[in-house]
Amino acid sequence: MATPVTIKVSNRNPRKPIKRLPSSIEVTDATTVQDVKDKLGKQVGLNPERLGISDPEKKKLLSDRKALITKHKEVLGGLEILVKDLAIDSINYVGIALYLFGEIANYNAHVVLSKLRKPGGTERGIPKGFGFDTVTCPNYSFELIAWTGIALVTKSWSTVLFGIIAYGQMRIWAQKKERALRQLSDKYNKKRNGIIPGPWRKL
Repeated sequence: MATPVTIKVSNRNPRKPIKRLPSSIEVTDATTVQDVKDKLGKQVGLNPERLGISDPEKKKLLSDRKALITKHKEVLGGLEILVKDLAIDSINYVGIALYLFGEIANYNAHVVLSKLRKPGGTERGIPKGFGFDTVTCPNYSFELIAWTGIALVTKSWSTVLFGIIAYGQMRIWAQKKERALRQLSDKYNKKRNGIIPGPWRKL
């Protein structure tokens, strides 16, 4: 390639476009992926490491920074690259926080449940502690919180669907657990809700 070739530059995520992203960039047969990142980073005012370069066909991230940009046939064939800001969205931080809280709280709930019965014993006890004074099965509540965090990070509808189906099944288990605890002892503090706390019933 004796002369420079002009490659179209497009936002990978049109809903969150990178400001000042040029419409095109010139490359040669010696231009690497890192060269492209450096040049674009300088023009848009961002750290080049925040920029992800993808091909226009498979939308696959060009991870080999030392590779020549013109050696990617998808790029050369369409004369286009897709650019995305790889910085973590603020919503992802919320998702990560929810996931960590849900997992830690869920672990604590299972520790409480594990201590209700002595090794080899068959006795049944009334769980008390964080969450147990509010709903019947806080371990399910915390599990749903963790999955909510995963859904926020992945932004996957399949994850949301899984969470809804899981909630439906856990709600049935929570209702059975509430009935069993009410029969176990008159001292049991009856719960209005199995999983989700609130003024409503049987949630």
